[in-house]
Amino acid sequence: MLIKHPLCKFMSKKILSTHYYNIIPDLPNPLPLPKNKNGELINGAKTFSLPICEELKSQEFSQESEIKIPEPILRFYQRYRPTPLARALRLESYLKTPAKIFYKNESVSFSGNHKLNTAIATAYYAKKQGFKQIVSGMNTVHSALALGIAGNYFGIGIKVFLPQRNLAENSALETVLKIFNVVVVPVSDKDLSDILAQAVNEVKKDSKSVYGICSFLNHTLFHQTIIGQEAKRQIQEIGLMPDVVIGCCGGGSNLGGIATPFLEDILKGKSKRKKPMRFIAVESNAYPSLTKGEYAHHFVDQNKILPQFMMYSCSNPLEESANGLKFHGVSPIISYLYNLGFLESRTYDFKLALKAALIFAREEGIVPAPESAYAIRAVIDEARKCKANEEKVILFNLSGHGSLDLQTYADFFGKTTS
Repeated sequence: MLIKHPLCKFMSKKILSTHYYNIIPDLPNPLPLPKNKNGELINGAKTFSLPICEELKSQEFSQESEIKIPEPILRFYQRYRPTPLARALRLESYLKTPAKIFYKNESVSFSGNHKLNTAIATAYYAKKQGFKQIVSGMNTVHSALALGIAGNYFGIGIKVFLPQRNLAENSALETVLKIFNVVVVPVSDKDLSDILAQAVNEVKKDSKSVYGICSFLNHTLFHQTIIGQEAKRQIQEIGLMPDVVIGCCGGGSNLGGIATPFLEDILKGKSKRKKPMRFIAVESNAYPSLTKGEYAHHFVDQNKILPQFMMYSCSNPLEESANGLKFHGVSPIISYLYNLGFLESRTYDFKLALKAALIFAREEGIVPAPESAYAIRAVIDEARKCKANEEKVILFNLSGHGSLDLQTYADFFGKTTS
């Protein structure tokens, strides 16, 4: 029997997004404003002290539902977007589930992950404003590579602060970053918030530099909504809508990117579903910000130099590898939605998540990024809960592949075979 598959419709021009979606105007109440280090509310771009591009500051506080994507950014997106919405038929068969499992495959981007969606926008706005260099602090390979590709495309320098351990464990990482002219500053293995603060301090010393990529900021989440907008159109074209939308959650941008375009109809009262659509944020149990954290204004960094954001934060993370999901707080937008009950959360330890990633890799032929492993674990658990003849549709964001994370898998095999 020939199975009708939606792949033939992926390149339809109407699938491509021309605007980023801003969920803030559609929220039931105003999103709580951030505060400066003195505890005063920041009520607009002019008083926002984080040294990012002026256009991104404007987006951060925008009340427009649609933010137009500039033509140069669109031209770049069209080189790899729309990304495929694939059905995980072999995984369904392996699990013996009646559920239909779909994944938005962000691993096909040039950087192999969703980070390029916002990196290219950051590089464009930085170049337009006249900056010569973007500086960033991060704890993952993916963001550094994405920035490197974006920086080369628009002709702007990239400097990243990365944990020394990441570099020591992965010689391929240094090579690929050199290919894209990324200047790497090794730092001690600290919390992401501290690495971010070091990068911001570097920017403040150089008027020609600007900070780029924070996965918890509003504008970063907006840039990722092209994922959910595409997925929504793709799945509608085959006559389906998801019952459950799942994403791993560290800072929250990739989860927000796939979830908020589906939440739009619910918030605007346009949803005709009899049964509510569910949205699941999947965290590492080492950084369970939503699941166990406090909803309040929290400083981004432990030195209390950067702004405070109204968000869920875990003040005492466990000493355990979370492989990318290491930020102590969650996006103000995601935190707000969770506080109002629009999102669910759950946590897994890394070994359990990586076992799920291995199942996915062997059935679907893609090695997932370790961060994506958490989402896959939740997908498998949801699919196994389905009863016979239950027509549940599960959608998740495969935020990236794990080709630059093979040491993580090697360590896992070493530990499990000892």
